[in-house]
Amino acid sequence: MQLLVFSRRRYANIRRHVIRAVRRGWPRVMVLNRPGAEERRERLLERIPPARV
Repeated sequence: MQLLVFSRRRYANIRRHVIRAVRRGWPRVMVLNRPGAEERRERLLERIPPARV
C-alpha cells in the first residue's frame, strides 16, 4: 500500500476533492485499476517461483 499526500499549495483542487469525497462517505483507501495490469503482473512474475506457505 502506498500513502499519498497532496500538497495544500500545489494540489489544492485535488486535495479538496479527496477531502470532500471522504466526508461524503467515499472510502479513504483508493484503488488504481489500470487496463492490462493483470497481464503485466503475470509476465513480470513468470520466472519468480510462488512463495511457500
